[in-house]
Amino acid sequence: MTADSKTTLKLLFPGRKSISALDLSSLIFDLNRIYVVALRSDKAGFGSTQGFGNFGRNSFRLSKDLQLDVGRIRFESPGLIELATASAEGASAVWLMVQVLDKITSWDLNRKKLRLEIRKLEEELGATTHRLPRQRLEPFLNIPEVSSAAKQLENNPLKANEVLISRHSVTEPD
Repeated sequence: MTADSKTTLKLLFPGRKSISALDLSSLIFDLNRIYVVALRSDKAGFGSTQGFGNFGRNSFRLSKDLQLDVGRIRFESPGLIELATASAEGASAVWLMVQVLDKITSWDLNRKKLRLEIRKLEEELGATTHRLPRQRLEPFLNIPEVSSAAKQLENNPLKANEVLISRHSVTEPD
């Protein structure tokens, strides 16, 4: 058996009577765009959008081992979307995603709590992945696919009011 760690991002939403399919799919698509660009930018360098081609759905596909998985969606109040990745590269990408979410001003987040979550993740990732320098954020935000996704999240009626991040060990059979 091998033990790996899984990084989980939970988005909590205030109670809603109904959620449109388009709002939900757009929210997940835009979060995934940020995640994929973070992974690819790590390899290609910031500012490089080579490999995206356009904003179409197929431009943001990854191999199964790197994909961002939807762990859970709950529609009762409070609403919940749980996204997870088991790859070390994915954990770093989640860190960048959360940094972008912190910049979305229309989300009524507890910024102080969110920054504590970010710091906690940074400490947990420090021993397992490359360092996560803050100077990576501004160039990352300027990548067209990221700024577009952030703008779409800003305008989406589904707005998280809490973001939680956790890392935990998972044991898989050999």
